[in-house]
Amino acid sequence: MSKRISLLLILGGYGICTLLLIIGIISVYNYMLHKNAIIITPDNYIEILNDSHEFIDSYIGKKIIVSGYVYILPEFSDNRFVLAQNVVLDPTSPSAGFIVGFLCENGTNYQFSSNETIKIKGTFTKGTFNNLEYPIIYFEEYSFTPYRQL
Repeated sequence: MSKRISLLLILGGYGICTLLLIIGIISVYNYMLHKNAIIITPDNYIEILNDSHEFIDSYIGKKIIVSGYVYILPEFSDNRFVLAQNVVLDPTSPSAGFIVGFLCENGTNYQFSSNETIKIKGTFTKGTFNNLEYPIIYFEEYSFTPYRQL
């Protein structure tokens, strides 16, 4: 009986080690895949959004990965939209929120519709809208996401 338990413990430990190794390999793969890219999370969303507007030139050429929903204004050209998130200032009053996001330029042939939820990988560029300079994310890679996630 004790040999059987020892064997199960060894096999169980081997399985856990294998699982941890696989998780480590996936983490390294994700790091290598996205190294040199700014990955937007709920913790850094507002900070990167503000910083990229304040210091546009320091962001030009940097890669970014961000998710949100497509928000289209009538005055945008066909390939432009805001990849938006809703920010709620007071959780007890959802109407106390507002929309924020990154101005994006679509380098694909796909015409997005308002409220589609996507994740993009792109590069910061600089452009103008209403005679003001803005950081613009030019992207050619996207995937649809099931919900509005960061």
